[in-house]
Amino acid sequence: MPKTIGDYENNEVVVSNGRFGPYIRFDKMFVSLEKGEDPMSVDLERAIQLIETKRKLDAPVAVSYTHLRAHET
Repeated sequence: MPKTIGDYENNEVVVSNGRFGPYIRFDKMFVSLEKGEDPMSVDLERAIQLIETKRKLDAPVAVSYTHLRAHET
């Protein structure tokens, strides 16, 4: 370990084992594997699923301007 499993969006996708358990490194992103998931069995398709899930979870939440104005004092 670490093990390169392929490329996605012109970036190398690597599975590795770290201090807090196994993870996928992609660009500047670190994605933890689910508990009990064997890092040696993770393929590129599974890595992409995890990467896209993390992107959605980390995406900024849109807040409307009117909502912000309502909370001003």
